[in-house]
Order: sequence, then structure tokens, then C-alpha cells
Amino acid sequence: MRRASGVSRRTQATGACGAARSDTAGTSPTPRPAVPAIGRGRTGTAFAATATAAALPVLVLAAAPHPYVLTSTVDPRHGMTMAQAVADEATLWPLTAFAVVVVPLMLAYQIWTWRSYRGRVDANDAPVPLTLEGR
Repeated sequence: MRRASGVSRRTQATGACGAARSDTAGTSPTPRPAVPAIGRGRTGTAFAATATAAALPVLVLAAAPHPYVLTSTVDPRHGMTMAQAVADEATLWPLTAFAVVVVPLMLAYQIWTWRSYRGRVDANDAPVPLTLEGR
């Protein structure tokens, strides 16, 4: 975009009143933070960034009341600490045995499902729309 002599770049880009001109809209030199990895075809990086952004607030909120698991609204001394919330050994053994059997089955099913439906879907893969004329 050529500049008229005596006109600053800011005035030329925004106009005399300071409002953004429509011909320069969307031409920001810095890309939006969420888009760069996807724009370069790095979907794994984009997924990792999204997963981190989703998990981080949960982790921060869970760690905030440490060492309390449940805080009391009546009196802070009556909250439940982590030491009080731990299950005894008689409960943990059956849960461990169950987890050793069930978790690998769940992971195998999840992997099978992901592999069955892998691949990108685009507009060319969409089914032909139904019409009433074909009846």
C-alpha cells in the first residue's frame, strides 16, 4: 500500500478519525495465538496446546485449597484434608485388581475406535443431500 507524502502510516491505516479502515482489516502482521499451528498443518501441536489450555485451569483449581480436599463453609478447621480422605488398604486392593483388568480393555477399545475412524473428513466426503424430488 503506497503512502501519500506527509501522511503517517498510522493515519493512512486507520483513517483520519482513528477507526480501522476496511481495506486493512485482517492483515495484522502477527497471527492469532490459536491459529498458527493449525495453519502450518501441525495438528498434533494444536491438539496439545488445546488439551493443555483445557487441563490447566482444572489443575490450578484443584491445587488451590491444598492440603484440603473439601473446605468447610462453616469453619475452616472442619475441612477434610488429604490424609483424612485417603481410602484404607482393604478398599484399595479390590479397586487395584479391577483397574488392572478393566483399564487395558478400555484403552484397547479406545485405540481400536480411533484406528477405525482415523483420517480427515472434508467437504468432498459429505453424503449427497436428500431431496424430495427423488421419491
